[in-house]
Amino acid sequence: KHKDSPIREARDEIANIVRNIFMEDDDYRDQFVEKGGVSFFIKQLNAAGDSEPEAQVDAIHSLTLLMDVDGAGEINEDIVDQLNKAGVDAKLQGMEDTKSVYLKEAIKDLRKMLSGKTTDEEVKRCSKLWKKHQICSPCEHFAPVAALSLFL
Repeated sequence: KHKDSPIREARDEIANIVRNIFMEDDDYRDQFVEKGGVSFFIKQLNAAGDSEPEAQVDAIHSLTLLMDVDGAGEINEDIVDQLNKAGVDAKLQGMEDTKSVYLKEAIKDLRKMLSGKTTDEEVKRCSKLWKKHQICSPCEHFAPVAALSLFL
């Protein structure tokens, strides 16, 4: 529904809201994935490739947090497989030519997670960093499961 808005900024805000919801509970993350959330975030990354670095970092941020299971440093291998099959690593390679140090670091971290060459401690570090930079808190006006249904 709203995830297909022709306005990139609206899709970006929806991505931020649902990301904040699924970070609250692994059940919400599972429902998000079941409802096509991985492909939504892949579309966000593809659309962000031509955007400002901030939009690119947000898209990478969403994918990084989606892969980390409960902030424990465990990577969800099913999601990694979906991202690899969708060619996310190639998209990230194409985004590396940037002046933004923050974006370069985010790309490096996500590519390392996708390649399986990261430790649990590195995944935890990435997740803590991303959570610290969250723009908004989870939506308090909706029950999280209902909110996921509204956006997807």
